[in-house]
Amino acid sequence: MALARALRRLPGCALGAVQAGPNGTSAASLDCLAARLTACAAQLHGWRAGRSFGSSAGEPGAASSSSRSASSGSGDASPSSASSAAPSTSGYAHQRQPGSGASTVNQQEAEKFAALAGQWWDPAGPFAPLHAMNPVRCRFLRSALAGQFGRDASAAAPLAGLRLLDVGCGGGLLAEALARMGAHVTGIDVNEGGLEAARAHARLDPDLAGRLQYRATTAEQLAAAGEQYDAVVASEVIEHVASLPAFCAALDALTRPGGGVAVSTLNRTPRSYALAVVAAEHLLRWVPPGTHDWTRFVTPEELVLQMEESTGRRGDASQGGSSPGGSTGSGGLRLQLLAGMQYNPLTGGWSLGRDTGINYIAWFAKQA
Repeated sequence: MALARALRRLPGCALGAVQAGPNGTSAASLDCLAARLTACAAQLHGWRAGRSFGSSAGEPGAASSSSRSASSGSGDASPSSASSAAPSTSGYAHQRQPGSGASTVNQQEAEKFAALAGQWWDPAGPFAPLHAMNPVRCRFLRSALAGQFGRDASAAAPLAGLRLLDVGCGGGLLAEALARMGAHVTGIDVNEGGLEAARAHARLDPDLAGRLQYRATTAEQLAAAGEQYDAVVASEVIEHVASLPAFCAALDALTRPGGGVAVSTLNRTPRSYALAVVAAEHLLRWVPPGTHDWTRFVTPEELVLQMEESTGRRGDASQGGSSPGGSTGSGGLRLQLLAGMQYNPLTGGWSLGRDTGINYIAWFAKQA
């Protein structure tokens, strides 16, 4: 796989390969089914303002049908029968980094969540999938952070004393959970409505006082101010930003040497389109239609390479502009852990596994 080749020089990485689907079903058969669902759904709903899935090559930043046939790093096959050695391309994979005065905030994406601000803590509302996913995200983060900082993951407060930043925190679902593990957590977002919901919910638990705060700001603004944290978390947000290179550079700048960055997101595969877009938005109505833009999903390979490229290149305009802060950092972000987050439709629960074809979570350690 392309991802495996990209990670060969990262000996510390724990990476699993997809071998079989649920109940022993082969990944190839799941991919074939997902590809057919994707092709049918694209014709029914239209692809990007009425264009079919296979005819989006002319869209800015969109991959051609042949380029999408390359491996995404999860074993998924392309909905197109054409073959190509070129890697698939996300909707912003080749954007240049903006200068220090630019923002990574995608206003259109931000407005989607602003409209839902009052429903963050409704477990049966539009954020129900995040409520269900939260325990497995916390399990991964507890293990990654405990390993990085030499803590006992089984302790009552394994993250006590650590300073964490939750970028794109929304209503505070993950930020609260991390604070309950003892960490001092700052949650940031650009939507004041979501932040007000987060603050109101945090006030219900006096034990969180002094360990949890929320700020209306962006990652690049904090980086420009020189702030750094033991670890930075960007969960289900990277697929909504305006510039992937600039965002990754900001995450790097915000992380102190010896710390780390955690990212969870959706892979750009036929299965993720069939399930996260067609099924979740249009068939099951778990989330409002238009919540996800499949072209903006990031494959694990793209994320690893972008994190690597964003490290040590801040302030170099020849490499796509300067990042927030414009400083040169020490160390570098290197992938250490990668796991798939798998949903069980029978139980409604999530688990960590080897299949990164739909949702995945990654931990990048920053060298001291």
